[in-house]
Amino acid sequence: MINPTSIFYGGSSTVNFTSGDHFARSQDMGESQADAFIPDAIANLNSGVYFTPFKLWESFNNENSRDSVYYKDTTMTHLAGETVTVKSKASFTSSKRFPFKYTLPYDLVKGDSVRVKDIISSRLFLGVTDAVYMTKEPLNFSKEPDWYKIAEITGHVTCLAYSADANYLFVGTSEGQLIRVANIALAYDSIRADVSSSGCIISNTVILDTESISSVSVDPLNENRVIVTCGGQNTVGVYYTLNAIDESPVFNPAQGNLPPYTRIYTSLIEMNDPDRVIIGTERGIYTTESLGANTTWTAENSGMGNVPVMMIRQQTTSRPWIDNITGVSNLGAIYVATMGKGIFENRSYVGVDGHDTPGSRLNNSVSVYPNPVKSVIHVRFDLSVRSNVQAGIYDLRGNLLQAEGFGNLNKGDQNLSIDAGHLKQGTYLLKLTVGNEVRSAKFVVVK
Repeated sequence: MINPTSIFYGGSSTVNFTSGDHFARSQDMGESQADAFIPDAIANLNSGVYFTPFKLWESFNNENSRDSVYYKDTTMTHLAGETVTVKSKASFTSSKRFPFKYTLPYDLVKGDSVRVKDIISSRLFLGVTDAVYMTKEPLNFSKEPDWYKIAEITGHVTCLAYSADANYLFVGTSEGQLIRVANIALAYDSIRADVSSSGCIISNTVILDTESISSVSVDPLNENRVIVTCGGQNTVGVYYTLNAIDESPVFNPAQGNLPPYTRIYTSLIEMNDPDRVIIGTERGIYTTESLGANTTWTAENSGMGNVPVMMIRQQTTSRPWIDNITGVSNLGAIYVATMGKGIFENRSYVGVDGHDTPGSRLNNSVSVYPNPVKSVIHVRFDLSVRSNVQAGIYDLRGNLLQAEGFGNLNKGDQNLSIDAGHLKQGTYLLKLTVGNEVRSAKFVVVK
């Protein structure tokens, strides 16, 4: 997404990429393999499964980022509240850095610079025998990226799935364990991220013990909703939980009318409707609109046939429309990889509620009232699709004074209230984060 036109990742435990590595990357769509990506100590750890499990996470608004860049304009002075374009460290092409918008918290005199949080981020997670590794530098082709061992496990990793903010990673193994790796979002260096460090903040917890796990899927808007599928050697092949990040999650069977001993390879929670679940099996695709003890699964194989479905993926990240860089046109598209019959695309969910247009989640501007305010700020806006909404209040020096999380709000008119009675008299910035979009508004507090 940050660089979709050239970067390619691939690997297998049984098929060489080019020169024997089980996982490698390319910056020319696979025409050649880039040098220096994975140290030999990791690359030689054969995971012992058919596919090398890996997941690439990217964000265009990572509020947990600890990276920064400097913005400087030698041609003119900018006023507080003005929006400028900042270049991220993340690569868009080999010669360009991806841009993002930033609202200046104070006047910036011509020639001066301001330090800005770099909100464009990426992470690559890789599962190998007895371990899971992570790098923050999957797009940096100028060096061998730094890799952190974020989990030590016993057995072979078969699948990985992350929460929307990549704070949680769910790891399935061929031995039947589902492991929750937590606190990843703030583990930004080797001291905090590598389990060999005494300062590591990452925790690993086994939250399910079952038969060999074939897939795990997380609701893109709610990390508590997780689906787990098993290889098909038991009568129950599908489990779900609604409290995946609790101390002791409860998993319930969702086999329903699915034939017992059905071999299941992959699963997906559809981004527009968390009750819609899709699984890929040895007999093709099954879907349901409601999980439970009596789940009704329906075969959905028109045009494809009852062929084994090995992977199902959905485009869930929306690249922003900025400067001369277009946004995505396939947000919501589902891709189905079969064994022997190619890859299929389903665009039924593309553009649902206007996903693939600029400003798609916010139908209008953000209104802050009353302004000036004495005690309570009211924030009004209209959502075109169910979205995660967060708000932050900043002083004019860019310091975060207050953060509010409103969770996943249904589409439609929104009128939120934020307590501002503790704020001193002065001028502040309200930053509203909706999905991948950020809107800012200035307001004044009077006493």
